[in-house]
Amino acid sequence: MSTRSWIVRLRWAPWCRRVRLAVATRRFPRLVEGPLSVAMRLLWLPLFAAVLLGCWAELLVVLVLLPLVLIARASGLGSWWVDVRAHGRRVGAVRVHGYRAARRLRRGLREHLSTRESIDGAERLLHAEQAEFRPVRIDEARWWATMRSYYPYGRRRWFPWQRRLSFLAALDRIPDGLGDDPVSFLIAIPFLLLFALLCTGAAVELAVLVVLLPAVVLLRLGRALPWPVERVVAGGAEVRSEVRGLLASVRARRALDAELARTPPPPNLVGRVRAEPARTR
Repeated sequence: MSTRSWIVRLRWAPWCRRVRLAVATRRFPRLVEGPLSVAMRLLWLPLFAAVLLGCWAELLVVLVLLPLVLIARASGLGSWWVDVRAHGRRVGAVRVHGYRAARRLRRGLREHLSTRESIDGAERLLHAEQAEFRPVRIDEARWWATMRSYYPYGRRRWFPWQRRLSFLAALDRIPDGLGDDPVSFLIAIPFLLLFALLCTGAAVELAVLVVLLPAVVLLRLGRALPWPVERVVAGGAEVRSEVRGLLASVRARRALDAELARTPPPPNLVGRVRAEPARTR
């Protein structure tokens, strides 16, 4: 997968928001070992609820302070920031004075990054707007947590059928490209209502599966039913094999997971020229 999935947008908030839904969604436990991962997901729900409340509280503070921030920026006392993100992770920020200059810079960076993997070659654009670019380094462990949802992995299916509704699928209904401006705040309201409805359906289906789980597990432990070993990617799953026996299914799942495991390196906006200045002199 290319790291060109850039998002370039204006930062309306006076600071880069710390509490976002991605803080919890990127730590959503994978369902790979049955009841243990189900229990981990249930423990994850209070974390998500706390993050959701914190996200809304911080957003409300931003909306209260936004008029003062806009007045300060219009009078020249504050600067605009243009954030550059890759798959939701902030990899760089550009500081610029003036709303029009920020919009021109945003448009120029979008055109530039649509064909390139770094900021190299955009020096003229930054100089014309008197902008200051600041790269943001991404930790490899955090980048893996970001990219793991884009790449397949192996799992055993403990439940009698593949779930039709899930909390993670409900989260996907919330748009990723929403900013910090008041319009985005209003646009998010119907998506949050849909999210609540889908979460209710997912909870009902999960309750039914949990009730049936003991009988299904007993049949599989007795080799009356096989263990489906699935390849999972982007929320969908396909059965790669059906193995009878608990230990054999564990080995099959781990072998498939090792076969599919891969993680691309974190994106680097500064490029080779700035990353290795000693070799270019």
